[in-house]
Amino acid sequence: MKNLLLVVLYFICCSSFGQVLPDFKFSLADNSTFTKENLAKEKPVVVFYFDPFCDGCIKQAKQLSSQLTKFNSVNLVWVSTESDWKLLNEFKNNWFKTASNVFVCSDTQFKFDVWFGYSEFPAVYAYNSNWQRTAKFSTELNIDELLKALK
Repeated sequence: MKNLLLVVLYFICCSSFGQVLPDFKFSLADNSTFTKENLAKEKPVVVFYFDPFCDGCIKQAKQLSSQLTKFNSVNLVWVSTESDWKLLNEFKNNWFKTASNVFVCSDTQFKFDVWFGYSEFPAVYAYNSNWQRTAKFSTELNIDELLKALK
């Protein structure tokens, strides 16, 4: 009976894990902290877990940047475990130089998995305007799929 209770509790915890945009803390290039408080309220959020050398991540960034106007009212957060800001700034400047709704962050504490669940590059987490998770993808996806996931 005790084992059954533990299994049920584990299932409840795991099934609800990551359903709401978590309270995260990432670093920005200027060494400031980036949290969900920095995001525009009542707007959807897409969190991309990426590496600047990941082919799928680069393809996703290239595709997204070519249709960035479709995401003007969406918070786009790119998170990497890379700590070399030269590489991260180069990534942002290559794909999102003038986009004020795109944030490139570093997970210097390696807590992405704690906040969002285990992930490998590329991973995409979509949240609606109430910041409820609507989808998780473990590959790059086309723009229409991503837009559909935000509803």
